[in-house]
Parts: sequence; C-alpha cells; structure tokens
Amino acid sequence: MRIGLLLILHLMLVVLPSNGKGMAPKGACLVCHKLRTPDLYQDWLASAHARNNVTCLDCHEAAPGEADAFAHGGSFVSLLVTPKDCAGCHAVESGQLQASVHAGAAVDPAKAGAWGDPTTCRNCHGSPGLLDARSPDRIRKGAWPDRGCGRVNPDGSKGSCSSCHSDHAFNTRLAAQDKTCAACHTKGHATHHGALSGAGGPALDAGKGQSCLSCHQKHGHGASPRAVGPGK
Repeated sequence: MRIGLLLILHLMLVVLPSNGKGMAPKGACLVCHKLRTPDLYQDWLASAHARNNVTCLDCHEAAPGEADAFAHGGSFVSLLVTPKDCAGCHAVESGQLQASVHAGAAVDPAKAGAWGDPTTCRNCHGSPGLLDARSPDRIRKGAWPDRGCGRVNPDGSKGSCSSCHSDHAFNTRLAAQDKTCAACHTKGHATHHGALSGAGGPALDAGKGQSCLSCHQKHGHGASPRAVGPGK
C-alpha cells in the first residue's frame, strides 16, 4: 500500500508542473487531499478546473506576508479564495460580481439588532472580520465557514464565488438552478415567486423554461437586483 502511494506521488510530481515560484509542486496537494479529504478531491476531479489542470495552488496560493497567508505543505496558502483570486482567469465575471447588490450584502456588526444573529445571517450575507493573526490558519475562530455573497475579503474584494458555484465543484450549471438561489432567498425573506416561497405571487413554471435567470442577470451585474429582462 505504501509503495503504491509513493508511486502515485512520484508520477504526479513528474506529470504536474511546479507552480514556478519555488514552492511545492501541484501534485503534492492532490495526493494528500485525495487521502485526507476524499469528497473534496472528488468534487475537484469532476470539475472543469481538473480537466484544465487547474489545481489547489492555482487558487489557494498566497504570498508570504499577506494577512490570510499561512505555511502549509511547503507553500503559503489561504483558505479564502476571493473574487480577486478568481479574476486571474474570470475577470469579467468577477467584475460583474463586484458591481452587484450581492457584493454589498455583508452583515454589519454595528447593526446586530437589525441583522439578528450574525453567525446565521453570514451564511448567506457574508461578514467582515474574518481574520485572526494568532490563528494557525489566520481565520478567526467561529468565523468559518463563510461563503456569503457579500463577504468582506482581506484583499479588498467582496463576496465569494462559491456562494453559487460550490466549493471545488465549480459547477456553472448548479449556479443556474433555482434551488441554488432559493438556498438564500427563502430564508426569512419574502419573495414574489410562489414557486420558491410557497407564498402568494407569480410562480415560476419550470415546464415553460422559466427560472430566476429568465429575468435576473447572472452574477447580479448592475446596481439593482431587480429583473432586467430575459437572457441578460
């Protein structure tokens, strides 16, 4: 068994290139996480990122001295993958998110009474104050996970692409499904669409091809979350 694992590690170190910054080769991350976090690994393996040789360090690598960086496996990494990180490949989509209402949805600790319990609100809204320099992974205890669409990131960007696209699966089809929108848009908030809320209002008819994206822009582009017309 041990010989087999060593052989896999050797092959991955040979086949997968170094990140070019003198840090650990990409393959080392994959071998370890395949064993320690197999579900995470399988999500990545089935993704478009895997098919295009985009691996752990391409998204998680951080520079020494960055507020959220910590040493891990011979590299400096961050748990936070921010829209600014994603913009390295997805600049248009990241820019659309930054201009959206979603990006400005963070919980405001100064208005705790209005928000209710920030620890539950942040699941959808996101929050500031994620970091603690004393923490081994630089994340404040109790502040993670935070995949809220308005999460305030230490690099100045707002939001989390995984709010809709899912960690490590990076599934564009999942983000386009109404159930993904409903995960947040029916939690303590009224909605005009009966199909989502069970309340009054015009229901979406999936049989007629109606969905949230029939009227609302993907990535929440623009200053308003209001419907702007199909296909926009």
